[in-house]
Amino acid sequence: MHSNEANPDTLRYLNARNDTSLANVAKDTMSTLKQRQQTLVKYLSQVEDREIQVSEKVKKLWSEKLDATNVILTVLVDADKAESELNEGAKANRHAFFKTAKQAWEVNLGGILVQLSKEMAGPYSLGNGLPHFEETWH
Repeated sequence: MHSNEANPDTLRYLNARNDTSLANVAKDTMSTLKQRQQTLVKYLSQVEDREIQVSEKVKKLWSEKLDATNVILTVLVDADKAESELNEGAKANRHAFFKTAKQAWEVNLGGILVQLSKEMAGPYSLGNGLPHFEETWH
């Protein structure tokens, strides 16, 4: 469950499969993503200016997070526009976003849930313990 495929933040930002749901995701997440973007830019700038010191691993993580945030923001900025209003690059980005969202929700998360279901066994996992509880409650 603690994997990129099941990351609730990622799933929240990729929770769109069409233009209507994309507009809703943009409305719900745009300010958070812009704040994240500004914070990451600030941190990376402070590293470059030697105001703070972090390992190369942290710097790389922040850069990757910034890149991912920028990709999502690029799509969400135009979320209120119909596809016919977008230029070719924006259309391609939107299609890639929908493809990534579908992969995240339908393939990756589904695989994690199947794996979790197989690994969870016992009388109290996934609701199997409920009849025992009810029997002792009477």
